[in-house]
Amino acid sequence: MANFISNAFMIPNDLIDKGYMKKMKGSALPCYVLIVRNTRGWNKTTDSMSISQFVEQTGYNKDTVLKGLNTLEELGVIAKKSSKNRASEYTLTDSIIAVDFLDSEKLDSEILDSENGSGSEKLDSKMGSGVENLDKLLSKNSTHNNNIKTNTKTKGNFSEEFEIFWNAYPTCKRKSDKSGTFKTFEKYTRVISLEKLIAILNAFKMDSQWIKNDGEYIPAPSAWLNKKHWENDFWLKAAGLVEQQPQSAETPEYANPQRRHIPTMPKRFKGMNA
Repeated sequence: MANFISNAFMIPNDLIDKGYMKKMKGSALPCYVLIVRNTRGWNKTTDSMSISQFVEQTGYNKDTVLKGLNTLEELGVIAKKSSKNRASEYTLTDSIIAVDFLDSEKLDSEILDSENGSGSEKLDSKMGSGVENLDKLLSKNSTHNNNIKTNTKTKGNFSEEFEIFWNAYPTCKRKSDKSGTFKTFEKYTRVISLEKLIAILNAFKMDSQWIKNDGEYIPAPSAWLNKKHWENDFWLKAAGLVEQQPQSAETPEYANPQRRHIPTMPKRFKGMNA
């Protein structure tokens, strides 16, 4: 299509045609769209995403986001892999669009045949070929991929990690120089992980100085990065990145002094001799 937007990602028609969309109540649909954006939008099927990212970009609270993600798992359109102390990985199962490559008119009869043992092998074979054709189609039609190198100068070629940071950074009047911020971001990625950076950023987003007056005092992203807040113990603790040190059972004497009686010499007063 001549009017196809290259800087875009694809949503399967069956999301609507097969009735999936009406089952995605509340936050489920925007969560699904966000997962598709962060996966197929980068020509891949899996991406690590934090709950705070879903909250920030969908506008729903944490509990509602979790319900939406559970709905998507129950529908079988995504698979979730949880990791301790890391963001969960979300994978598109493509169960919505895999059926496009099957003959839907024969599908019901083959399922009935499979109950008698005659059609199971045929159905499995057809499902396999359908998924294989799907992979070929996604590989061939990769013009939606945002990493198109021929357009790096006009579209911008930013890393996936930077896009996550940029989207997580709150909108403010100083958030404008994306290219300049990307250079600053790349400079610090060798010393701070994205996960820790986002955790510290989320702590700032709850700070009263950032919240008041509709974010009037929020600095530019580059200026915020240059402050190196990950070197500040206060913000590390606020972000939950530093464990509180337990108080020692043996309290040093200087830390908990006890008054001790120290004998003193009697004071001498000047007087007249008798």
